[in-house]
Amino acid sequence: RETILVISNLTPSPRDNYRLGAPCMGYYKEIFNSDADWYGGAGLGNQGGVYSKETPSHGKPASIVITVPPLATVMFKAVPPPVAVPAAKVSKTAGETPV
Repeated sequence: RETILVISNLTPSPRDNYRLGAPCMGYYKEIFNSDADWYGGAGLGNQGGVYSKETPSHGKPASIVITVPPLATVMFKAVPPPVAVPAAKVSKTAGETPV
């Protein structure tokens, strides 16, 4: 299941250091920013993403601190932590030379 956080700033003032509640700890990748250069905006944003903190906010157990550009919408996608893959066991046969 994917988690996407969406926040809009409908005022002409940027919101720096805005704390937004997040459902889990981890990295939140900025997947959309309507103020990006690509869309003709000023390019104010979050340098691609942010890590959450163990600070509850908005009824959620964690939070992210972000910049919300003026008159813009930003979206963040929770990136799941990498899954650890157990190392394969290699059986050594007597007389075999390692490669």
